[in-house]
Amino acid sequence: MAPPVLRHEAESIPLSLTRNDLNPALDDPSFWIRRTPEPDRRLLTVSRLGTVNAQILRREPQRVDVLGLPDRLPAEMIRQWIEAEPLPPEGPRYYASGRRVARSDYARLRTGMNLAALKGARSVRFGLVTAEADVRGAPTAAPLLWAPDRPAFDALQWSLIGPGEPVALLHTSADGRWGFVQTPCYRGWIARDRIGLAGREVVQAFARPRDFVVVLAPTVRISGRAVHPGMAFPLLENGRGWLRLQFPRRGPGGALRLVTTRVKPTPDLHRGYLPLTRRRLLNQASRFLGLPYRWGGLDCSQFVQWVFRPFGLHLPRNSAQQAKVGRRIATLSRASAAEERAAALGWARAGTTLLQLPGHIMLFLGQLDGRVYAIHAIHRYHDVDAAGRDQSVYLDRVLVTDLDRGARQPDGSLLERITVITDVLG
Repeated sequence: MAPPVLRHEAESIPLSLTRNDLNPALDDPSFWIRRTPEPDRRLLTVSRLGTVNAQILRREPQRVDVLGLPDRLPAEMIRQWIEAEPLPPEGPRYYASGRRVARSDYARLRTGMNLAALKGARSVRFGLVTAEADVRGAPTAAPLLWAPDRPAFDALQWSLIGPGEPVALLHTSADGRWGFVQTPCYRGWIARDRIGLAGREVVQAFARPRDFVVVLAPTVRISGRAVHPGMAFPLLENGRGWLRLQFPRRGPGGALRLVTTRVKPTPDLHRGYLPLTRRRLLNQASRFLGLPYRWGGLDCSQFVQWVFRPFGLHLPRNSAQQAKVGRRIATLSRASAAEERAAALGWARAGTTLLQLPGHIMLFLGQLDGRVYAIHAIHRYHDVDAAGRDQSVYLDRVLVTDLDRGARQPDGSLLERITVITDVLG
């Protein structure tokens, strides 16, 4: 008989989880701000911010200045990028129906990639995303699951981008419906009807405006479209009681149209990037509390990226890449002594220290009564019940938790499984 699975209904989970699932004050950012020395000290100057972003660009291959790409790229290079994730992959994949993906299915996906058209040098076309779009591992919206009982995890879902993101269109699928693109953080396939194409100069003027408004909250809509935290939109006019912004639309034939839209000033929008302080970082992270987890969307690393982006700090997309940014405080293993782990955490700082374990990343908040706390987008963790049976505890939200979770299972607690502690700001 299969082991029991413990499920928490989303509506019943508090926004902070301690060992006893109590103490609601821990989901209030002011609780952690009061415990943070100099919470209003500015942590990055404008020049230092530029230096950090430049270091990230140099070190992370998929963190790319899209508008710095050449006019033409070798077709063989594009082919290598497309084939970086092999089809078929190692191990089985499944459709939502439960049917295992067959070799013939993979053959059809490869045919759809239109690889035969990749010859010589290919022109790079530039554009802006005009509506929220999935970044996929193949030109298809059909999910490929790692396991038939894990519908939340689509192996082809790589990321999510929103209106205003600059992209370079490198290749088109056989049916013309999908484009293989370079985004600022990822390469992959997105639906062509989510891109408006224009000349490099037009896209650059939008993506690098002198005056702009930055989105702070994860639930903002502009011109009827969902926009993402940290996205900047050119500010054309600051009127009395309203802002006039530029917004991208897809026009006839896929051409980019830049329209003017009026929005009301709210605390969810900020003129220019936020000055980086611990108070603002912790408040920004708390904006996500309670929002549902989504693999390839608001997952653990996208959460971290969206926390820092309104400050103008552009982190990589994946947790392993994010853990390389800034200063490495410690490299740990399951065999690391508790004293070594505790000493490393003594250097952790609220809001800027990242805690990575295999396949997951968290933002450190602080320590209280001998326990370590973090805020993170978490799908589930494994534990053992009172009868000694394995169980999966599904959370599927952005939460504040202590890191004792899973302490009774063989792999250890979240705290014991941390492998990298790093401070983003060095």
